[in-house]
Amino acid sequence: MGDGGEMRGDEERRASKRRGGEGQEMESGAVGGEGGRGGSRWLEDSRPRRRLFSCGKITVETPKYEVVKSTDEYEIRQYAPAVVAEVTFDEKKENGFLVLANYIGALGKPQNARPEKIAMTAPVVTKAAAAAAAEKIAMTAPVVTTKAGGSGDESSEKKLVTMQFILPSKYQKAEEAPRPLDERVVIRDEERKKLAVVTFSGVATEKVVEEKAEKLRKSLERDGETVVGEHMLAGYNPPWTLPPLRTNEVMIPVA
Repeated sequence: MGDGGEMRGDEERRASKRRGGEGQEMESGAVGGEGGRGGSRWLEDSRPRRRLFSCGKITVETPKYEVVKSTDEYEIRQYAPAVVAEVTFDEKKENGFLVLANYIGALGKPQNARPEKIAMTAPVVTKAAAAAAAEKIAMTAPVVTTKAGGSGDESSEKKLVTMQFILPSKYQKAEEAPRPLDERVVIRDEERKKLAVVTFSGVATEKVVEEKAEKLRKSLERDGETVVGEHMLAGYNPPWTLPPLRTNEVMIPVA
């Protein structure tokens, strides 16, 4: 609980985790673009400073948050409002990361109406599309890639995921961000949200993510915390980062 009230970014968080028992969580897990999670993901650093993605260092802006609770197993963070760009897609057929990367101009001319190049941020968040839709209605959706499937028809063959880029903090409202040329990209405001978080390194395969999410959910229930949404995966490094140097997080919304 000593971290409560302090606004800090990704670098400080990871340093404190390593000091305070991160060893349990530094297991094999996957970073945002691997293990069937819809392509590589980059995400934003809490400070507007630029850092390189070399050797696992996070060199981009990440979202600001306040640690409101810290245990040996997880943190609960209060995230500030943000503007996000998101896309929902069938990960069997499409690459959502490329759609968002084209919007911000990471791969060439920005695919937005200005056109304006938008700085990359971290993390890139992914979660199941059905969960993302529910969170939008509740105005609590995080940056995530999500999955959803149907049964008995063509939809059962799809793996729908929602992926988000958090836009740089200079965009205070969705209307301030450039309008996407690709209609699949949605720009929206996110209100303050509270997330329970487990940080780990390695390759974030679907199996690893599901196991960590289940363990986190049980810990939260044991501690009397109220879970209000499905888990999501936040990846902070590109796929060529060595697995031991990667930073991944499983996040679950709480009341």
